[in-house]
Amino acid sequence: MENVPFADPSRRKFLRSALAAGLLMKPASAAAQDPRVVLDAAVLNFLLRVQYVQTELYREGLNDFTTASRLRQFEPYGGQAVFENLRAFMEQEHAHVEAIRSLITRLGMTPLPSCTVTFARFATAADLLQTALAIENVGVSAYLGVVPLLRIPQVQTGIASISSVQSRHAAYLGLLNGQSPAPAPADTPRSREEILGLLDPYLGRCSDQ
Repeated sequence: MENVPFADPSRRKFLRSALAAGLLMKPASAAAQDPRVVLDAAVLNFLLRVQYVQTELYREGLNDFTTASRLRQFEPYGGQAVFENLRAFMEQEHAHVEAIRSLITRLGMTPLPSCTVTFARFATAADLLQTALAIENVGVSAYLGVVPLLRIPQVQTGIASISSVQSRHAAYLGLLNGQSPAPAPADTPRSREEILGLLDPYLGRCSDQ
């Protein structure tokens, strides 16, 4: 199977504009009194924690492979095309952060500031790909777990559109790791506590609102 880079700036632009245009906001004072807004903002800030970890995973991971000898470790998986796909994933995760922060701001609430995220240096490409698969699967279960909690339809739609991309990332990484891209007929949602427990080894100080 030929590896085709996934980078598509027009998709990132569409995601940001679609989420912004789709949400007709109330004045901040009215929004603060709406329990749906308070709940949705709390859910979105939780998802920001997940996104901060995912974005930093790719940033740190790709920075560990900057020499020709290190990049050759990706050859068994598809070479440069795979590396570029991972770079595209990093850009998409960053776009997800921007989109979620924009949604929270448009709700009249305050986005969670960037968290301290730390990964140990990846010794091999295999280490990076295995960790990326695990983290992407955490993201899939996190989004699946929160979609039923969201109350504002436009927020539901925006988060569902990001969730589908998370699943695509996980499927692709599953193939690279020699696993099925769809190992089960349905994915399993996880609770906030389960997700944060899984991310705890990487997630440091994070200021709550």
